Amino acid sequence: MPDLRLRGGAAVPLYPDFGAEYRPHLSEDLPHAERSLFGKPCCSGCDERLSAAEPTPEAFELRIDLEKAGPITTELVVPAVRCAACGKTQALFDRQLDSDISEALIAAMDGQAIRP
Repeated sequence: MPDLRLRGGAAVPLYPDFGAEYRPHLSEDLPHAERSLFGKPCCSGCDERLSAAEPTPEAFELRIDLEKAGPITTELVVPAVRCAACGKTQALFDRQLDSDISEALIAAMDGQAIRP
């Protein structure tokens, strides 16, 4: 069975529905700001409105446990902000970031000649 090599040499077994099972976790498990009724980002920890500070790249480590592949530790570096009220760092998740995450996963799988 083919595998996807991660940083540090860890191998993840790939199977036909791997991408479909793995991809949703990359968005759902990523700590991210929530949108208020007016579309402004609010902290997912304390609900305070986040400042208009410029986001900076931040690394988030996600532990994703898939039934067929077991636990996979994944690092995502995405634009993020820190809440001034509670100090929680979180991604500013939007359609573009969601698309970028999908493209990164597809590129990684293409590098292994795996087709979802």
